[in-house]
Amino acid sequence: MHLKPLSIYTTRLQTYKMNEEMGYATKKVSDRTNREFSSEKIYQVFKEQYIDYSPHFQLVDYRFEKGEKQEVTLILKQADQYIELQGKSTGSLDAVSNALKTSFQLDYELEVYEQHSLGKDSLAEACAQIGISHNRQMYWGAGIDEDIMKASVQALVVAVNRLEASK
Repeated sequence: MHLKPLSIYTTRLQTYKMNEEMGYATKKVSDRTNREFSSEKIYQVFKEQYIDYSPHFQLVDYRFEKGEKQEVTLILKQADQYIELQGKSTGSLDAVSNALKTSFQLDYELEVYEQHSLGKDSLAEACAQIGISHNRQMYWGAGIDEDIMKASVQALVVAVNRLEASK
């Protein structure tokens, strides 16, 4: 995983693209139901499209081990089978990315990685947003958890699911 050197302005523009995509997703559902949405319904669409989206595989568990490099074992559920993926790199998220790329024979770049606290104290949940690009198309995922690494892994898994769904 190589984050391309981007200015803060470019990164913000990329994040706004996720917001724009989310707006279109919400409008599509709103048009289908022919009514305006409450903030709760908008969050439900966001959750379905960017947090819980798993048509190809679902994250079950993961564990890291630090050796010479960071190593990860991912356990995914695909159809009715559990599969175990392995990845290595200098960083945790890159190890996860390498496991997904190798196992599913994918070629993408991690373009955007942002984290936000959803509260003001140490018990607050964190939200991670990840954008990966493949053939000049962005694929987005989000994860929410008390553990920022878990939120980040979830976000990457969703983004890769969205990439796989586009094929």
